[in-house]
Amino acid sequence: MIKIFIKIVLMSLCIYVLLACDDEKSSENAHPSSTTLDCTENPTNNPNCYVVKNRELPPINEVFPSGSYGYGDVVMFNWMETVAWFLRSDNHKYGYDMDPYAIFSEKDDEAAQRGRDVYVSVKEKENAFVLVKIDPEIKNDFHLYKVENGTVDKTDLVDAKEACSKNKCVDEVNLSEGDYVVYYGNEKKERYLHVISYPLQSEKVIFVPFGDVNASGCNKDGKNGCYTKDKVQPVVEKIFSQAVMKITLDEKKPEEIGLDKHLTVELSEPSPSSAVLDKIHNTETYGYLKELEDYYNSDDATQSYALETVKTKYNRIKHNKIVLAINQMRIQWQFNKESSDEFNNYSALEQAIEKNGGKNLSMKMKSSCGGGEVTVTFSGKNPKEDGSFTPVGLPSIKNGCTYTLYADVVPFIPEQPKGAQITHNYNEELFCESDETLDECKERTKHLPSPGGIVWGSHQEGEASLNTLAHEIGHSFGLTDIYIAADDPTYAPHYARYFAVDESNLMGWQLPTGMRLRYRPLFIASTLYGNLIDDPDGGYAIEKQWECVRSYKKCSSLKESLK
Repeated sequence: MIKIFIKIVLMSLCIYVLLACDDEKSSENAHPSSTTLDCTENPTNNPNCYVVKNRELPPINEVFPSGSYGYGDVVMFNWMETVAWFLRSDNHKYGYDMDPYAIFSEKDDEAAQRGRDVYVSVKEKENAFVLVKIDPEIKNDFHLYKVENGTVDKTDLVDAKEACSKNKCVDEVNLSEGDYVVYYGNEKKERYLHVISYPLQSEKVIFVPFGDVNASGCNKDGKNGCYTKDKVQPVVEKIFSQAVMKITLDEKKPEEIGLDKHLTVELSEPSPSSAVLDKIHNTETYGYLKELEDYYNSDDATQSYALETVKTKYNRIKHNKIVLAINQMRIQWQFNKESSDEFNNYSALEQAIEKNGGKNLSMKMKSSCGGGEVTVTFSGKNPKEDGSFTPVGLPSIKNGCTYTLYADVVPFIPEQPKGAQITHNYNEELFCESDETLDECKERTKHLPSPGGIVWGSHQEGEASLNTLAHEIGHSFGLTDIYIAADDPTYAPHYARYFAVDESNLMGWQLPTGMRLRYRPLFIASTLYGNLIDDPDGGYAIEKQWECVRSYKKCSSLKESLK
């Protein structure tokens, strides 16, 4: 029997690790790789048109003194040293996007260029609340006008003199959808506010918690930081409301998605995470592997029907967003006398030992031959390049018995020692074409947008860890990791501060992450190295996050095929 096409992209699922599977060529500098870009009409619509400078970071150390914040805290970004501008109002519940480079001196040409456009999102038929900061020296000549169809309506929307007499030159305005511009007298200042209206979009995310919520790995300094629906839901709502989205966590029990309550990770398997995913994909509700197997076993008479069945099933489940909220997980090896001299996944053992604070790991061992469980102080030696190693600490092993060695541990990613969390994204297409090689198939599909995915949300410490989980949920909606420039004023580690700033981007490729999603186009990055990614059409690849998260087909500039 001849199968008609069959090389399967399967769950080569593009994998996004927080620290994205990017096969594209990466670059380490901040200069466009092509001069074909048109930067004349509106350079702020493409960061490839920025005149990039090296500048000193603003004095954030004075604002956030050493010792005032703990690892994993989330602190407020200080906008008040900016040029006269549009600031976020506490009364505005949707998105606010002002380029953080606007905090640099107004004399800095690039800061003025990048800060000229401020964006706020609003629900359809609602108004936006915005704070207008007025230069007190210009209060007699400051005007805010609306732009209608390219024509400036010179009806003043701000009483600058009143604001400066009562409110320290800050006025809150209530604005409808549209574009607004600042004038000083009759001089247009090239400072624009864009109120962008979206219909409210509701989405469901399947949320599956694992482990004891009172486990020690969740608790630090007397605070319980476990991933529960009650803790995660308000953070996800706040973050995705920036794109006028309502995200609802639909809590499921592990058995409803084909997993056990411990989230048992079988380290005897060469790829233990994939084995967990396969259990999900073998379920009737969330899987397609049964239909795929039926296709492989079909004969010529039933082949076409079987093919359409697996395509239909995959097209339904590929939009699922599933979060494994892992507060604790179980690792185990199964073995017998013949296999007891060599185990797999040494790096996973190293992670388990490190995260559970010791030089070895206390584990339980049970035998199919009975005798009850015994405690084993376990470690490994002689690791090989393939990840195998010699186990240390096993008691006497008998012939004819099958043994299970297990421990409940602080969670981690088994195959990614440097990763915090990971998202296994579904490909847009499951199959390659019948007339293309596997390499041609990978090249054709590598930039297709991802409609959904499964988040391996191993628990992290601190308030910012909720942003980390939201970051991975962002990947399941199609968002890509974002490049972090060396002078990014919102990235606290640049200042040797290991907290998250609320204005730092949710999708930054390194921890800790903030909460911000932006409308303006941003450079995307390779997760493993944080490098800019060349766009074949010129410059570096970019993404508009509000647009992307609302529709995966509008994600990065590398994914033009479905726009």
